[in-house]
Amino acid sequence: WKPFLPWLLPHVDRCIVVDLDVVFLTSPCLLLDAFFGSRPRREAIGWVQDVAGHRIYEQLPAQPNGGVIAMDLALLRDSTDYLPALEQFNLSVGALGDQSLYANLGARLPHLFVRLRCGLNRQLNTHVPVFRSRYACSTCDVLHFNGRLVKSMAEQLHRRAAESPCAVLR
Repeated sequence: WKPFLPWLLPHVDRCIVVDLDVVFLTSPCLLLDAFFGSRPRREAIGWVQDVAGHRIYEQLPAQPNGGVIAMDLALLRDSTDYLPALEQFNLSVGALGDQSLYANLGARLPHLFVRLRCGLNRQLNTHVPVFRSRYACSTCDVLHFNGRLVKSMAEQLHRRAAESPCAVLR
């Protein structure tokens, strides 16, 4: 449903879509500022690089993680190429769902996408191989518990709230 939000929410111009396993450690305004900022943008979808080396991404320039997506719905509604591309790729979503869709759309329509910094979707991933270079975030603003083994870490963060979240994760 994420890719169809421009039409599902016709009176909303911009939004941040997050999975249920995402925890904000700082204000969501950081994410809004990082994507929307104070100036108009041409890009309509903001994403953070996926930390996993999944083989579906090997030949694609865009390697997003769908856990946190910033969307300019008005720009997507007005785009002349987004809907036709969506129709082309909607039957080949793949094992990673909307993440696979965004990777394919990003390869076809790179002008609509902008890559956000890692700390805005700091993935705590243990179920697939991880590239260390992609995993090294300088901040931990938004944590994404995208793996069964790390879901309990959210509870630990709440218990140790006085400590730095990055220190707790280490």
